Amino acid sequence: MTEINQAAAQLIDLLTDRAVTAETITTAAWGQLIELAQQHSVAPVLYVRLKERGLTPPPAVVEQLRQIYLNSIARNTRLFHERDRILRVLAAANI
Repeated sequence: MTEINQAAAQLIDLLTDRAVTAETITTAAWGQLIELAQQHSVAPVLYVRLKERGLTPPPAVVEQLRQIYLNSIARNTRLFHERDRILRVLAAANI
């Protein structure tokens, strides 16, 4: 199995309810997992799933995923506010 396929399989395991322990994943593998999760826009979900499942990756990994998660929340909040502004403008124009 290639490194990419292995990282993809580990990411899927972490995102689903498949049995996995965070301690068996190397620091280098965590870097690949985060990169792959960002490429597929699931890094914020990965952060939540790790917390839900009680998995504890290295502190640097947790902090990196936490920052990605918080950035996602901030971006989504801005988008919802912009959507609301647009909807108010459209409603005022009877559109």
